[in-house]
This record gives sequence, C-alpha cells and structure tokens, in this order.
Amino acid sequence: MFNRRSRRLMERTMASGKDRISALPDDLLLHVMSFLLSRDAVRTCMLARRWSTLWKSVPALHIEDDLATDSNKFMDELLRLRDPAPLNVCDICDVCKASDTEDPENVCEVASNLIAPWLRYALLHEVRVLRVSAPAFPTDLVPISSHLKRIELCLMKFDDPLDLSSCQVLDVLEMTYCNIYESIFCQSLRHLNMKHGCFDNEIRFRISAPNLVSLKLA
Repeated sequence: MFNRRSRRLMERTMASGKDRISALPDDLLLHVMSFLLSRDAVRTCMLARRWSTLWKSVPALHIEDDLATDSNKFMDELLRLRDPAPLNVCDICDVCKASDTEDPENVCEVASNLIAPWLRYALLHEVRVLRVSAPAFPTDLVPISSHLKRIELCLMKFDDPLDLSSCQVLDVLEMTYCNIYESIFCQSLRHLNMKHGCFDNEIRFRISAPNLVSLKLA
C-alpha cells in the first residue's frame, strides 16, 4: 500500500511539474550541497534562478584536482565570489600528483605554493575540519585558529616541526602515509592517530602534547 501511494504521489508531482527540491529551506539545501565537490556545487547555479547564488554560501570546500587542471584559476574565482560565511569543512585532496619522471622536491614546492592561499582562506573563515592530501604542507604557513577542531593530513612530508600550538581547540590530528622528520607541538591536542608513517631512525621524534589522552600508531 505504501509503495502504491508513493508511486501515485510521484506521478502527480511529475505531472504537475513542481520543483519540490527548490522549495526546501536554504539551510537544508546548503547542508546537502556541502557534500558536493566545489565544482559541482557551483554548477548547481544552472538549475534554476533559486539556485543562482546559493553555492556562494555553502559551508564547505571540497577540492579534488591536480596540476593538469585549471584548479588554481577556478579556486581563485570561487574564493573571490564566495560569501564570507564560516566554513565547517575544507577538504583538499589529490592536488599536484607526482609522476615517476618529476622531481619530488619540485612537486612539493609547487603543491605547497598552490594550496597555501586556500588554507589561509579556510583558516580566516573559521574552518572546523581540515583535510589535506598533498605532497607538502606550506612551510611558511603557521596554522592559527580558535575554531579548528580536527586536522587530517595524508601523503605529506614534514622536514620542519609541525607547530600547532596556535590551534587553541584542536582535538584530533590524524596523519596517514606521512614522512615525519621533526617534532609535533600542540597544547590542546587530545587524540593523535598516525598510520603508515615514516620516521628518521637517526633523529629522536618528539610529541609535545600535554593534554593527549590517546595515541594510535599503525
């Protein structure tokens, strides 16, 4: 009976030509759009007039591009046009992939320069969850945030200490397939997860996190 009623309702809705999705409140639509890649979120502006500027207030950035695309140009325009609303999530994934013929040091430098302005934007807009999968973290960028609660880093190389002392409410740091040659500092950190990490046997690795309650190594 339920399926029959549902089918009738769907048929009536389709026959009436009503756009029920666009009738949903902004907060709900923005929540749904926050799971889309940023490129796809912007593309929703073509759906209808109701959607023309909605993408500007999506509380998430999801970037999945390498240097073969025009991701930097797209991101420059996106950040320029976006409303100054706080970010819940900034997810930078698979940026600047290295091939077997590329110089790894050059790839690290290019990746670092590429993502640095995106990270600065995210921190300035009170991002709470930061996920980055890239060859290197910008060496000249010191994360300062009173909102950042979770950081997930993947495939990164750290030649310098990772100082997160200025992230006053950071609760979770997760590092996967990272090369770590220096120390980690964070006063507020409570949970540290390190998976498939690579350490320098000749250098003593130090974790300075006085409030740490759990450490997972895999």
